[in-house]
Amino acid sequence: MQPDFSNFDEMIKPKVLGDVVFKDAKAKQAIEDCIAKNGGFPGSGKNGILLYGDVGTGKSALAKILPDLIEQAHSGQDAQLAQYYDISATSDSAQILANISNRCNFTPIDAFHYFVLDEVDNLSSTYMPSLKSAMNEGGRFAVFILTTNNLSKIDRAVIDRCHVVDFTAAPSNYWLPVMSKVLSYYGVYGIPQQVLANVAAVCKGSGRGVLNASKQIVKHYYASKTNTAAPAVVQPAVEI
Repeated sequence: MQPDFSNFDEMIKPKVLGDVVFKDAKAKQAIEDCIAKNGGFPGSGKNGILLYGDVGTGKSALAKILPDLIEQAHSGQDAQLAQYYDISATSDSAQILANISNRCNFTPIDAFHYFVLDEVDNLSSTYMPSLKSAMNEGGRFAVFILTTNNLSKIDRAVIDRCHVVDFTAAPSNYWLPVMSKVLSYYGVYGIPQQVLANVAAVCKGSGRGVLNASKQIVKHYYASKTNTAAPAVVQPAVEI
C-alpha cells in the first residue's frame, strides 16, 4: 500500500493563525495586533505588514491567509477581492503597481483592499517609490502584505509604512506539532518524538524541509509494513 499525497498541500497549508509556526511570541503578537478589529491597523501612517526572514519559514503561507483573517475579524467573512502577486525578476512591475494604484481609487467592497506582494524585494529600485506612492494612495482603506528574504533591499520609505515582523527560522522543535499532524493524518503512529526532533533539526527551520521529511517518514512507514526486512524506524534523508 502506498500513501496518497495528492491532497497533501491542501491538507497541510495553514488555515488559521494557530497553524502557523512563529519563531516567538513577539512575532505572533505583532500579527494578532494587526488582525484585531480595534487594533488600529491600518492607521497612523502604517498600512503594511512586512514579513522578513529566511527561505522556507512560512512567510508566503501566512501572507496568503492574512486577508481572510483580517477580513473575518472586521466583517465576519473571508476577503472577496484580495489581489496576490508573486514578484519575480521578470514580473511586469509597472503594470502590477498601476493595477494596485487604480484599485485604490475605488471604495473597497471588503473592509479594506488587500494586496499581497510575495518576494517584494524583486521590485527594482526604480519601482520601490511607486509602491510607496500606492501605499499612500491606499491610506486607511488598503492593506499591503509584503514578504521578503532580503530586508536590506526594501526601500526605507516602504519599511516605514509597515509593521515589520521577524519571520526568521523558528526553533526546530516548534515544527513537531506539524510533523505529528501529518503522521496522524496518514495513520502513522509509534515514531519516537526524539526521532522527529532529530529530523526537524536537520531541516534548520525550513518548513519545506520539514514537510518533505514528514512525507519520507510516512513512505517508510508504509514500506516497512509490506517489507519485514525494513527497520521500523529510520531518520530519512532530508531534502531542503
